[in-house]
Amino acid sequence: MFARTARYEVPLGGVEDDIREAAEIEKKVTALRGNKGFYYFVDRQTGRTMSLTLWDSESSLRDSAAPTAALRQELTHPTGAKVVSVDEFEAVVVPAEMSRTAAG
Repeated sequence: MFARTARYEVPLGGVEDDIREAAEIEKKVTALRGNKGFYYFVDRQTGRTMSLTLWDSESSLRDSAAPTAALRQELTHPTGAKVVSVDEFEAVVVPAEMSRTAAG
């Protein structure tokens, strides 16, 4: 399993709008081939947010790079949020049920 994280800075007045945008983006991300999950985390006091996407293989992670970059722009544009970083990882320790799901 592979993962991509993206960290954002959201203007404090836009956090609730950002959360609504993220809920819409979730539908688009999870429709991509090989996606195994989308999570969105928020610190309402600072405006810091982070997305985590999970992918069944390295090739799915690679293939999702362009579509998810476009979706990050779609997420940030309405609220004036800024992308702080985007990182990719191999998940080497995962819950057993996720390992079975990724393999199947």
